[in-house]
Parts: sequence; structure tokens; C-alpha cells
Amino acid sequence: MTKKKEYNILDEEEFYKTGKSRGVIKVSEEKTSKSKIVTFSREIQKSNGSWIPKKGKFFAVSFGLIGKIIDILIKFTRKFRWSVTSIKKPEEKIKKLERQLYEITKQKTTLEETIKNLEVQIDAYKKEVENYRRQIIKENIEVFKKDLEEFENLLNKNEQIKEKSIQEFLRKKQWIFGPEYYNAQPKKPVGSKSEFDFYLEDFKGKGVIVELKLPSDPIFSAYERFGLSSKCAESLGQLIRYIETTIAISHGTEISKIEEINETKPLGVLIIGRTKTKEDIKRLETVNFYFHKSIEIVSYDMLLNKAKALLRPFTAEEVKGYQSKVQK
Repeated sequence: MTKKKEYNILDEEEFYKTGKSRGVIKVSEEKTSKSKIVTFSREIQKSNGSWIPKKGKFFAVSFGLIGKIIDILIKFTRKFRWSVTSIKKPEEKIKKLERQLYEITKQKTTLEETIKNLEVQIDAYKKEVENYRRQIIKENIEVFKKDLEEFENLLNKNEQIKEKSIQEFLRKKQWIFGPEYYNAQPKKPVGSKSEFDFYLEDFKGKGVIVELKLPSDPIFSAYERFGLSSKCAESLGQLIRYIETTIAISHGTEISKIEEINETKPLGVLIIGRTKTKEDIKRLETVNFYFHKSIEIVSYDMLLNKAKALLRPFTAEEVKGYQSKVQK
């Protein structure tokens, strides 16, 4: 007669419990061979609180409990280190994803460090550029003051002044546009019927197309507070055409080299008219706000005042002290 095998229960977990009935999964170990088995049983609770298997070889479970049963089985496979092919792939995928996450996190850390280093370098370059700007202004303060006097006198001629005279003056005194511009030349691109009044380039390589009109040309319409005059509106259209021409040139490699234009989307500035009152300036600032900084209308007074503001921080004492320092 075959001896009945005896088992020790190592672990168990319920997958459902209703009143005095429950479904349970058990992991048992045979005392002699130490082999393990998994059993499923439906049990009922006795009056003393203990659970005993319900009679019957088979029982059915709700489909909604399948997920719970699978979770319990996976938990047991990990606890008792059983090798189960069906869960290896997800685990391998998780490990792969964790490795990828680690590599991406490492790259992110490296990029963050690079960005910090670049920000430090950018700040250093900005300071260096500002120092050069201040040095240029200090060395040329008297010349620049004289330039602005001439420019103001030229503008005050009003009706007598010609567009060509302003263009020639600003070409020689390009610092008035801003000391960051190292190049300010008229330009007539290949295939264009018109010449840009100025194509400015700053130290960052950023291009700006400048269209000049007369100081006597009105900026605003006489009938609408924020409406533009016909001359101003027409000039804006001309400026947009110039920008579009420049964009087209920058897309052609050979023409771009010939023209020395690498800017894919230059800014546009229209210099026109006068703004003699604070109300005029405020109106123009409001209009410019809606151009989203792609195009800007600047009055001759605003251009002049911006140039004056560059010189204002440099007092006579500061310049004198700088010149004495250089002579030593």
C-alpha cells in the first residue's frame, strides 16, 4: 500500500472571501522530497473559526477574479524563485526600460551641466561685449556728441532734408543704430528692383533690414488714433517685401554666399516721421507691440534719443578719468 504524502503549508492567500466562504491559493511542500505544489481550493469556515475544504473536485470562479489569481501566482513565483517563461519577457522589458531611463537621466544631467557652463560663458561674453562697448564710447565720446549734434541739425531742416542725405549720414555714423552693429551698408540683392537702405549685422550675426523715409512723412492717419498714414502703410509693405526677398536669398546657397546674407528671418525696421510728444511715442509703442518684434516703426526722434541715452551714463569726470588711465 502506497504511503500517503504529507505536506507543510508554506504560504497561502485568498483570492476572494464572502461571508463564511472563501477561495484560497496555497503553496505546500512535501515533507520528504521537499517538492512544492500549488493548490486551489474553495473553503468554508467552521464555528471555531478554522477553514476546511468544501467537498467536490472542481469549482468555478468569476472571470473578474482571474487577474487577482494571476497576481497571487506571480507573487509566489518571485517569493519562491520559480522560473516562469511567461513573465520573463515583461521583466526583461522592464530591465531594458530601466537601463534606458538610466542612460537618458545620465544624458540629461550631462546636458544640464553643459547648459550651466554655457550660461556662465554667455554671461562672461556679455560682460566682455559691454566692456568693449563702454570702452568704445569713452574713447569716442566727444566725436559721438558732435555726431548727434549734426544729426539733430539735419533733422531740424525738416522739409529741406532729402532721404539720400540721411542715408549718407547714417552710413558714416552707423553707431547711431547701436554699437552692437558692426556692419551697416546699403544692399541691392540679385534679382531685386530695389535697394535696401541698410542691411545691419550685429556681433551675433543677426540681420536687420532698415527702410528710411523722411522725417516730414507722417506716421499716423489724421482720422484714426492708431491708424497709420498711407505713406507709413505703403513703406511697411515695401519693408515686408524686402524681408521676403532676403528669406528667399538665404535659402539659395550660392546666392546667399554672393550676397553675404545668411539670415533666414531678418528683422525689419522702418524709420519715419517725428514723435515730438509723449503721446506720439506712446501711440507708436502701442502699434509696435502688435507687430510681435518682427517689424518695428521707429521715429527719428526715438532713434536720436536712443543714441543720446547711450552717452548719458558717461559723465565728463568718468571719461576724463578713463583717458588719464589710458595715458599712464
